[in-house]
Amino acid sequence: MPLTAAEACTAQIDYSQLQRSESGLLGWLESGPHTGGCSRLMIQQNGTTIPITPEELSIGSRVHEYGGRSWCFGPESVYFVARTDQQIYHQCLSAKVSPNKVTHSKNSRFLEPCYHALNDQIIAVEEIHNADSVINRLVRIDPSSGKITPLHEGFDFYSSITLSPDGSQLAWISWNHPNQPWTATRLLHAHLNGGQLSECRTLAGNFSLPESLQMPRFDANGRLWVISDRNGYWNLYNYDFSDRSLIIQQAALSDVISSPWMSGLRQYEFNEEGGLLSLRFRPEGVFLIDQGSLISLPGINHIRELCIIDSQLYMIAAGPDNPPSLIRLELSTRRMTAVAQPKSLPTEPLSQPQLICFEVDEDEVSGYYYAPLIDAQLAPPPLLITLHGGPTSASYPIYNPQIQFWCSQGFAVFDLNYRGSSNQGRAYRYKLCGRWGLSEVRDIAASLKHLIYAGKADPNRLFIRGRSSGGYSALMALCENLGFTAATSYFGVTDPLSLATSTHKFESHYLDWLLGIPLNRPDIYQSRSPLQRAAEINTPILFLQGEQDRVVTPDQTAALYQTLTSRGVPAKVHYFPNEGHGFRENTNQIKSLELELAFYQAHFDLQPE
Repeated sequence: MPLTAAEACTAQIDYSQLQRSESGLLGWLESGPHTGGCSRLMIQQNGTTIPITPEELSIGSRVHEYGGRSWCFGPESVYFVARTDQQIYHQCLSAKVSPNKVTHSKNSRFLEPCYHALNDQIIAVEEIHNADSVINRLVRIDPSSGKITPLHEGFDFYSSITLSPDGSQLAWISWNHPNQPWTATRLLHAHLNGGQLSECRTLAGNFSLPESLQMPRFDANGRLWVISDRNGYWNLYNYDFSDRSLIIQQAALSDVISSPWMSGLRQYEFNEEGGLLSLRFRPEGVFLIDQGSLISLPGINHIRELCIIDSQLYMIAAGPDNPPSLIRLELSTRRMTAVAQPKSLPTEPLSQPQLICFEVDEDEVSGYYYAPLIDAQLAPPPLLITLHGGPTSASYPIYNPQIQFWCSQGFAVFDLNYRGSSNQGRAYRYKLCGRWGLSEVRDIAASLKHLIYAGKADPNRLFIRGRSSGGYSALMALCENLGFTAATSYFGVTDPLSLATSTHKFESHYLDWLLGIPLNRPDIYQSRSPLQRAAEINTPILFLQGEQDRVVTPDQTAALYQTLTSRGVPAKVHYFPNEGHGFRENTNQIKSLELELAFYQAHFDLQPE
């Protein structure tokens, strides 16, 4: 029996932001249909998982719009950012009491609260939204009064706060426009004296060649670690304070972190002896490395976060047969145990990801092919190409209930990591620099040719879907008349020039990198705008859009939809009044899948027998 949209969406549970307390407690955020879409803070205590925050309260920061780490442990308590008002709250662990609001700055948002025990203060990133500007800065907050005191200002962006074990040193990442965190950033360091910064200086970044510095961490001995892509891949370095230089610790030809769209990810750890555990991102999957040696983890090929408590490594991990789950690994015995996982585990049969590689312009491009789960008498199946957002994000070969939904409905799915995707080095990521709307569209065309030639796709039943920037790439592919039967754009960019003038601060110069400065290259913005090239689009298309979207605003979708329908193109649009950039509510996720399947079926006979 085919999966229903409800079954596919209900199986999706998200675990994030692992963290340990000084006393050895493990905490994380958990969201899904069982939490009503709210991100709730969970604590594991004596082998029992306890929800800490109220059911109706959702934790999440919107600093930089995409947010990141939004909670921390305090003494017998937690501090967190509430999604609704973006203020910091305090919650005791020992009693069932309502959270206490710490900050009362209605124009501010907060990110990465970090408890500083020496001064009983919270250090955090503050983002102030004024009528005509958005200001980011590093601040300290008095938990008793809520008073906010600036610690450092002057950069456009702040992230990745880390304290030394004795609380005397602080390090963080900053960058300025027009850079993005994956193009060029700086590593800054300061001493903390009485809650004030001293001897603040830039340790690395923007000195000669641009480099992306990420995830600084102090180890138990007070050494400062950081990740840089100065050798072409995100690799691990120590900072040597004696000669003021970065010393590489791992020189692998692969990235050790994922794309830093969200702040505060933790993707390397230190064991009790100070040994390093890190990740390796490869097209075949993500691998765990213990002091240079590969750890075999049967059934797991993706790891998103790491956290060590004593001799146990906690991971948010997944595999082709296993949805993202919270896993405990005994480092001594290599025994794995599930701490938290979706209740609706996948059942047989499952379509397994097949790594497909092909060449485009002398570059190797790859993606994951999922065969349909319905017997079609050996005939080539209908193909659905899916494009991740970002565009500098990536797809992974793991269990995804929505992909399984499409396979159960008779589709083959190709999850494409087009040029510009992360986790394949800086050079691959830079293939989109100035070539957005070109490079990935050539990759889409090449993937169609490769899969049709291999008998893995029916050339008369080709479909494409994308989210955000992936929606833009899908629309650009339609402009090239590649033979698609129908398409779906989830809050996709329709006009880059409109995006450049209306989007938020974090991405306000992103298009300078992707396409060029608008005033200097109006011809490029014209030729790479689905809205301006609407006369070339004849493929039926479904638009799905959140009315609260501040990244791709609803007017962008409305403009292209109206232009296409005025020409008689079979287009439909559905707006979700309470959704932003990405659909959070389970009912809306289900509705989206149902609308998408019905749209495809209306344009080709795909009803499974």
